[in-house]
Amino acid sequence: MKSLLRFAVPYKRAIILAPLFLVFEVILDLLQPRLMAHIIDEGVAKGNLRLIIYVCLIMLGTSLIAAFCSLGSTIFSSFAGQGFGTDLRSAVFRKVLSMSFVQTDHFSTGSLITRLTQDVSHLQHVLVMALRMLARQPIMCIGGCIMALQINWRLALILLVLVPLIVLLALFMFRISQPMFVVIQAKLDQVNSVIQENLAGIRVVKAFDRSSHEKARFAQVNEAYASENIRASRFLSGMRPLIMLIMNLGIIAVLWIG
Repeated sequence: MKSLLRFAVPYKRAIILAPLFLVFEVILDLLQPRLMAHIIDEGVAKGNLRLIIYVCLIMLGTSLIAAFCSLGSTIFSSFAGQGFGTDLRSAVFRKVLSMSFVQTDHFSTGSLITRLTQDVSHLQHVLVMALRMLARQPIMCIGGCIMALQINWRLALILLVLVPLIVLLALFMFRISQPMFVVIQAKLDQVNSVIQENLAGIRVVKAFDRSSHEKARFAQVNEAYASENIRASRFLSGMRPLIMLIMNLGIIAVLWIG
């Protein structure tokens, strides 16, 4: 992890600014329900049209500022992610070229190609997601809990019970799915290796009439890769509705008790 972090250091300004813009966006988003409640309680209920227009203009202004903050966060996180991915890809390529024959024998060509392309892209995507979604959700969750406690602490207790359940379920999903994706990565390496070998030796394959053999060989690794993906997808597709069920039960509980 430390070796990867050094590739992010040149972009530390963007890495700091991206979540900072995100914090302002979340704060402004959390203001919207309070402003809406003010419209209903003080404007609609009392027939105060001037107040309704005034608060609506405030909501419009905060929405525009929040959109600007969201744009800034997206720009800075994308800049950091692209720069990080470019530098990491160049470093991995230089490392591959500097490896000895003994070292390269430990890796297949397809595995090296996967590391230079898909693996780096995944890490790049993780950085962008960490600066956007992984930074936004905890802030939104904490801010939402604080606002809920301010409005009605009894109803907020339902939220405080649901959040740990969802977090534990998400950790369980990660623990079970992580080994699956390790196997998927290994299967993808095999697919890339077969593709690279056939493309590099296409003339030899045709000269010795080995097309049928290579098709069967590719079909085998391709089906193995697909089956592992399906297995992981089935697990995740079964867990996501469970999370949504818990969230919806919480909404029902709030409505029933309220």
